[in-house]
Amino acid sequence: MKLSKNERKFLKSILDDGDISDVKIASELKISPAGVGKIRKNLEEKGIITGYRAEIDYGKLGITTFAIVFVKVNLLEFTNSREKKSLEELLSMPNIMRVYSIPRSTVTHLIVCGFRDVEEFDEHINMIKSNFNKYVTIKEVYVFSDKSILKDSPQGMIQKIIEEWE
Repeated sequence: MKLSKNERKFLKSILDDGDISDVKIASELKISPAGVGKIRKNLEEKGIITGYRAEIDYGKLGITTFAIVFVKVNLLEFTNSREKKSLEELLSMPNIMRVYSIPRSTVTHLIVCGFRDVEEFDEHINMIKSNFNKYVTIKEVYVFSDKSILKDSPQGMIQKIIEEWE
Protein backbone atom coordinates (compact mmCIF):
# COMPACT_ATOMS: atom_id res chain seq x y z
CA MET A 1 0.00 0.00 0.00
CA LYS A 2 1.31 3.44 -0.88
CA LEU A 3 1.41 6.04 1.87
CA SER A 4 2.33 9.68 1.56
CA LYS A 5 5.38 11.07 3.32
CA ASN A 6 3.15 12.77 5.91
CA GLU A 7 1.14 9.59 6.49
CA ARG A 8 4.37 7.68 7.16
CA LYS A 9 5.64 10.40 9.52
CA PHE A 10 2.26 10.45 11.27
CA LEU A 11 2.40 6.67 11.81
CA LYS A 12 5.94 6.90 13.16
CA SER A 13 4.85 9.64 15.58
CA ILE A 14 1.95 7.66 17.03
CA LEU A 15 4.08 4.51 17.23
CA ASP A 16 6.70 6.39 19.24
CA ASP A 17 4.09 8.04 21.48
CA GLY A 18 0.52 6.77 21.27
CA ASP A 19 -0.61 9.69 23.42
CA ILE A 20 0.85 12.40 21.17
CA SER A 21 -1.50 15.25 20.30
CA ASP A 22 -2.47 16.26 16.79
CA VAL A 23 -1.05 19.73 17.58
CA LYS A 24 2.37 18.27 18.35
CA ILE A 25 2.29 16.06 15.23
CA ALA A 26 1.23 19.10 13.19
CA SER A 27 4.26 20.98 14.50
CA GLU A 28 6.58 18.08 13.58
CA LEU A 29 5.07 17.73 10.09
CA LYS A 30 4.79 21.49 9.59
CA ILE A 31 1.09 21.27 8.71
CA SER A 32 -2.10 22.36 10.45
CA PRO A 33 -3.77 20.28 13.19
CA ALA A 34 -6.76 19.96 10.83
CA GLY A 35 -4.39 18.42 8.26
CA VAL A 36 -3.24 15.91 10.87
CA GLY A 37 -6.88 15.12 11.61
CA LYS A 38 -7.44 14.40 7.91
CA ILE A 39 -4.40 12.11 7.82
CA ARG A 40 -5.65 10.26 10.93
CA LYS A 41 -9.17 9.88 9.47
CA ASN A 42 -7.79 8.71 6.11
CA LEU A 43 -5.59 6.06 7.76
CA GLU A 44 -8.56 4.89 9.84
CA GLU A 45 -10.78 4.69 6.73
CA LYS A 46 -8.08 2.70 4.90
CA GLY A 47 -8.07 0.28 7.83
CA ILE A 48 -4.41 0.90 8.64
CA ILE A 49 -5.29 2.33 12.05
CA THR A 50 -7.83 0.00 13.60
CA GLY A 51 -7.88 1.35 17.14
CA TYR A 52 -5.91 2.95 19.94
CA ARG A 53 -4.75 0.88 22.90
CA ALA A 54 -2.86 1.58 26.07
CA GLU A 55 0.24 -0.42 26.94
CA ILE A 56 -0.58 -2.29 30.13
CA ASP A 57 1.79 -3.71 32.72
CA TYR A 58 0.08 -7.05 33.30
CA GLY A 59 1.91 -7.75 36.56
CA LYS A 60 0.76 -4.51 38.15
CA LEU A 61 -2.83 -5.58 37.47
CA GLY A 62 -2.15 -8.94 39.08
CA ILE A 63 -2.03 -10.90 35.81
CA THR A 64 1.10 -12.94 36.47
CA THR A 65 0.54 -16.27 34.72
CA PHE A 66 0.25 -16.80 30.98
CA ALA A 67 -0.28 -19.85 28.84
CA ILE A 68 0.17 -20.72 25.21
CA VAL A 69 -2.28 -23.50 24.46
CA PHE A 70 -2.20 -25.54 21.27
CA VAL A 71 -5.58 -27.10 20.53
CA LYS A 72 -7.26 -29.10 17.83
CA VAL A 73 -10.79 -27.92 17.12
CA ASN A 74 -12.91 -30.67 15.61
CA LEU A 75 -14.67 -28.64 12.94
CA LEU A 76 -16.70 -31.65 11.84
CA GLU A 77 -18.61 -31.41 15.11
CA PHE A 78 -19.80 -27.88 14.26
CA THR A 79 -22.87 -28.83 12.28
CA ASN A 80 -25.55 -26.81 14.02
CA SER A 81 -25.97 -23.38 15.55
CA ARG A 82 -25.79 -24.65 19.15
CA GLU A 83 -22.33 -26.09 18.52
CA LYS A 84 -21.19 -22.93 16.73
CA LYS A 85 -22.43 -20.96 19.75
CA SER A 86 -20.23 -23.16 21.96
CA LEU A 87 -17.16 -22.18 19.95
CA GLU A 88 -18.16 -18.50 20.19
CA GLU A 89 -18.56 -18.96 23.95
CA LEU A 90 -15.08 -20.47 24.19
CA LEU A 91 -13.52 -17.64 22.17
CA SER A 92 -15.29 -14.97 24.23
CA MET A 93 -13.82 -16.15 27.53
CA PRO A 94 -12.12 -13.16 29.18
CA ASN A 95 -8.88 -15.02 29.96
CA ILE A 96 -8.32 -15.70 26.26
CA MET A 97 -6.24 -12.83 24.91
CA ARG A 98 -5.48 -13.98 21.37
CA VAL A 99 -6.46 -16.88 19.12
CA TYR A 100 -4.64 -17.84 15.95
CA SER A 101 -5.75 -20.37 13.37
CA ILE A 102 -2.67 -22.30 12.28
CA PRO A 103 -2.22 -24.63 9.31
CA ARG A 104 -1.23 -27.91 10.93
CA SER A 105 -3.00 -31.22 10.92
CA THR A 106 -2.38 -32.07 14.57
CA VAL A 107 -3.12 -28.58 15.89
CA THR A 108 -5.64 -26.11 14.46
CA HIS A 109 -5.38 -23.15 16.85
CA LEU A 110 -2.91 -21.41 19.14
CA ILE A 111 -4.52 -19.67 22.12
CA VAL A 112 -2.77 -17.13 24.36
CA CYS A 113 -4.32 -16.76 27.81
CA GLY A 114 -3.63 -14.67 30.92
CA PHE A 115 -4.42 -15.42 34.57
CA ARG A 116 -3.89 -14.07 38.06
CA ASP A 117 -2.15 -17.26 39.16
CA VAL A 118 -1.62 -20.94 38.38
CA GLU A 119 -4.78 -21.93 40.26
CA GLU A 120 -6.89 -19.73 37.98
CA PHE A 121 -5.10 -21.24 34.98
CA ASP A 122 -5.87 -24.78 36.24
CA GLU A 123 -9.56 -23.89 36.70
CA HIS A 124 -9.72 -22.45 33.18
CA ILE A 125 -8.07 -25.46 31.53
CA ASN A 126 -10.23 -27.92 33.49
CA MET A 127 -13.36 -25.98 32.50
CA ILE A 128 -12.35 -26.14 28.81
CA LYS A 129 -11.72 -29.88 29.13
CA SER A 130 -15.09 -30.52 30.74
CA ASN A 131 -17.32 -28.08 28.81
CA PHE A 132 -15.78 -28.24 25.34
CA ASN A 133 -14.28 -31.75 25.17
CA LYS A 134 -16.54 -32.71 22.25
CA TYR A 135 -15.13 -29.87 20.13
CA VAL A 136 -11.67 -29.04 21.48
CA THR A 137 -8.69 -31.25 22.28
CA ILE A 138 -5.84 -29.62 24.17
CA LYS A 139 -2.62 -30.84 22.57
CA GLU A 140 0.12 -28.85 24.32
CA VAL A 141 0.31 -26.17 27.00
CA TYR A 142 3.19 -23.88 27.91
CA VAL A 143 2.81 -21.83 31.09
CA PHE A 144 5.03 -18.87 31.97
CA SER A 145 5.09 -15.82 34.23
CA ASP A 146 4.71 -12.14 33.35
CA LYS A 147 8.44 -11.78 34.08
CA SER A 148 9.11 -14.07 31.10
CA ILE A 149 7.62 -11.63 28.59
CA LEU A 150 10.64 -10.10 26.90
CA LYS A 151 8.81 -8.29 24.09
CA ASP A 152 5.10 -7.67 23.60
CA SER A 153 4.97 -5.19 20.74
CA PRO A 154 4.98 -5.22 16.94
CA GLN A 155 6.30 -1.62 16.94
CA GLY A 156 9.77 -2.43 15.54
CA MET A 157 8.36 -4.45 12.65
CA ILE A 158 5.84 -1.73 11.75
CA GLN A 159 8.51 0.99 11.86
CA LYS A 160 10.76 -1.13 9.61
CA ILE A 161 7.97 -1.49 7.05
CA ILE A 162 7.20 2.25 7.13
CA GLU A 163 10.88 3.06 6.63
CA GLU A 164 11.09 0.64 3.68
CA TRP A 165 8.24 2.58 2.00
CA GLU A 166 10.25 5.82 2.09
